[in-house]
Amino acid sequence: MKQFKLVGEGIKLIIKDDILAVLSDSSLTTVSSAFHNGGFQKTNVLINAQVPKEYNDGHLHQDPEQFIQRCFARLELQNASEFVGMITFAVVEAFSIVSACEGDLAVSVVATGGCTHAESAGEKSMGPQPGPGTINLIVVIDGNPTESCLVSSIITATEAKSAALKELDVRSLYIGNEATGTPTDAIVVAKTGRGAEIVYSGPISKLGRLIACCAKQAVREAIAKAPIGGYPLARSMKRRLEERHLAVDRLAAELAKVKSLGQDEKAIAAELTKLLDDPASAAFVFAASELSDRFIQGAFPAELGCLGVLGQKFGALRAESRKPEAQADPGDGREADLPVFLKNALIAVLKNRFNVENTESLI
Repeated sequence: MKQFKLVGEGIKLIIKDDILAVLSDSSLTTVSSAFHNGGFQKTNVLINAQVPKEYNDGHLHQDPEQFIQRCFARLELQNASEFVGMITFAVVEAFSIVSACEGDLAVSVVATGGCTHAESAGEKSMGPQPGPGTINLIVVIDGNPTESCLVSSIITATEAKSAALKELDVRSLYIGNEATGTPTDAIVVAKTGRGAEIVYSGPISKLGRLIACCAKQAVREAIAKAPIGGYPLARSMKRRLEERHLAVDRLAAELAKVKSLGQDEKAIAAELTKLLDDPASAAFVFAASELSDRFIQGAFPAELGCLGVLGQKFGALRAESRKPEAQADPGDGREADLPVFLKNALIAVLKNRFNVENTESLI
């Protein structure tokens, strides 16, 4: 069993088998979205239990209470009869813990996570959800926030979690846009009750700053190193495009529809693979996909003019085309179902690589 110190007198984190638990000598006041004893509670034990590999969603939904009770029993705690419990498919041993203090106030955040089924709040999920995943947070506050302040702390920690996912460029499994979490995330916020009453925990308050900084770093670390569903910062541009649902095969299939390129899917796929093997070219393609994202989100400045011409000019930056501003057939490229800016840039680059006379504008 591994043991780690958290903020507050007599509070520790232990890892036993596949169970992560926060144990406190004194009773903690908690508010949580945990399925076992969620809401407001008084407890000495917080559990985040990893589901066995042989479990699937069906197994878990049949007996979640039995499962979490068995996990609690395995801890063999002599002086505890109640607890707050969360479940995760993520590997709990890949947890991250971050603590910070300011004056007489201190915060610890423990995060476990995996993003195999990351999603963006408000989108339609498509198809079944894979097993491994879930981002669970335990926030321990050595201080005395009010009940409403505890609730506000959940909002602040969740904003920090989403900011961490954005920095890691985590993408929705379903449509490839920026992820804000997973469908099964859970959080527990606990306080010791020590000291003067605290009313505010928004991101710019003293308590909120501590929670946000700790939560963002803990989520970043947990997700980056997760053995399943992890998002290391050093992953390749090819993988980042795949996460956007823009794998080479799909790009090639769509670009083969562009008659002016005069190439079949196999030839285009081979050329795209070469592009992505070159760091500078891969960075260029990735930049084009980022610009496409901004365009789809409605953040593309209208004063930049025609997107087709702009895409052609952008492609020419890398392709070193001699005619980046030539007039064109506005229908060229319309057949390809790809993000507009990325499509234009790729057509411009491929025309150069295939030595196609670039005399048309792109759409």
